[in-house]
Amino acid sequence: WVWDVNDFHGAPIGRGYRTALGHGTFLEYIETRDAPVSSWLIARDSTPGETIWEKRVSLHDSLADIIIGPERVHVVGVSGLYNERCDCWTNQFYVACLDVASGALLWRDKRGGLGGDEEARRAILTGRRLLVDGFDKQLRVYDAISGDLVEEIYDLTLRGRSVAIATEGGRFYALGEE
Repeated sequence: WVWDVNDFHGAPIGRGYRTALGHGTFLEYIETRDAPVSSWLIARDSTPGETIWEKRVSLHDSLADIIIGPERVHVVGVSGLYNERCDCWTNQFYVACLDVASGALLWRDKRGGLGGDEEARRAILTGRRLLVDGFDKQLRVYDAISGDLVEEIYDLTLRGRSVAIATEGGRFYALGEE
């Protein structure tokens, strides 16, 4: 082993959810076994394994995908939203962009939740475009630098699960199941 980490702030790492590697940075989304359990997004220098920055992930959020670019980290997933009217929780489509060197939040977008659950599943960074697909065959295209929503494909008549997305030559492809 070049480096090995099995605890965080003195608490054992209970579960590892996601990792990403790129541009000399190793990112990990983990849960610790402290009381209460907490979740973290941790950036490490990929060679010595030293922590560059860390961000606590809200108890009501879950990250589904991590994309590392030379200057930015994009994370997508779901953010829990409490609805007082029905005394229940719903899910919001969650996309955020962080500075790769410092972890500073550059932009964030949360959509949906009150009218029905939404959930971001996967992301692809292609040039300046960040393609993000959601659970119910939805696709949102963001300007990866500014966070502006460039395009949105979301047809409420379509039901089923998004399975995968791909891009090539300026086109995107989506695979879903009914």
